[in-house]
Amino acid sequence: MLYLYLGTDREKARAKMNTAVEKAAKKADIVRITDANTIDDLKASLQGGGMFAQKRVLVFEGVCTNLELCDVLLESLERLSKSDEDVFVYEEKPLADVRKKLEKYA
Repeated sequence: MLYLYLGTDREKARAKMNTAVEKAAKKADIVRITDANTIDDLKASLQGGGMFAQKRVLVFEGVCTNLELCDVLLESLERLSKSDEDVFVYEEKPLADVRKKLEKYA
C-alpha cells in the first residue's frame, strides 16, 4: 500500500506520516531513504527484503528533489502500490507531473 504526504508545512506533514509509520511498523523494520542517499541505496530498498527478512516499512522523504532518485522511484510506483509492504512518500513541493504520478498510485 502506498501512502502519499504532500505539503510545505513540513512539521505537520511529517508528524502525520511518522505517526502512521510507527503504527505500521510495530513488527517491521523501517527503511528510510532521503535525497541524501545514493541511487544504490534506493535500488536496494526497492528490491525487497529477501526470503528470510522481516516485514519492512519503506519511507521515502524528499527523494524527488534528487532527479536521479526521483526517476527510479517513479518507475517503481506501480509495483510499490501493489506491494504487501507499507510505503510512505513525503514530498514538500513536487513538480506538477511528478505530483500527478504520485497521486495516481497513492
